Amino acid sequence: MPSDSSESLQTIALRDRPDLSALNLSSQAEQKFARAQWLQHLPSISASATGGLTPIRPDNVFPENWYAAVGVNLNLPIFAGFRISSETKEAKLRAQASERRVADLSNAIRKDVQTAELAAQTAYQRIGVTEAFRDETAKALSLAQTRYKLGLSSIVELSQAELQSTQASVAAVNSRYQYLLTLRSLDYVTGKIIP
Repeated sequence: MPSDSSESLQTIALRDRPDLSALNLSSQAEQKFARAQWLQHLPSISASATGGLTPIRPDNVFPENWYAAVGVNLNLPIFAGFRISSETKEAKLRAQASERRVADLSNAIRKDVQTAELAAQTAYQRIGVTEAFRDETAKALSLAQTRYKLGLSSIVELSQAELQSTQASVAAVNSRYQYLLTLRSLDYVTGKIIP
């Protein structure tokens, strides 16, 4: 039986699922891109400088053989034809859509964890039922064998008791298998097993 509570399993799943991590990173990238698009409204200042030596120069015009220049550029985005505002709005909407995809996947993961946990609990309880059924059919087989040896029943009754006992044993093994399968399914939805 899984020992973790549903809330801790959901926390583990939300932390460890690679698809949710990828979607979270994509959402963060969309938000940063939206912020960068908004920053286009602000003025920008750039500067450049250069300097160097001149190998050949006329002696009477330039007394030194070095040169330097500095330039400053101020960009004011005033007349952009509403391009910046539309790009900003588009980026914000993409970021909101990405956040909703993250929320949808988180809800789906929570639902999957709850479903897998309930399936594991059901499979675990089914083990006890099938083992009790196996024990009862073993007792019925023993009684049928005793009745057959005493001559109180036919071979058909004994054969049916053997068949039920075999079917109960198979059902007990299948219930254990189903329990292990549901545990692996629970491990998958919590992100412990990656395909």
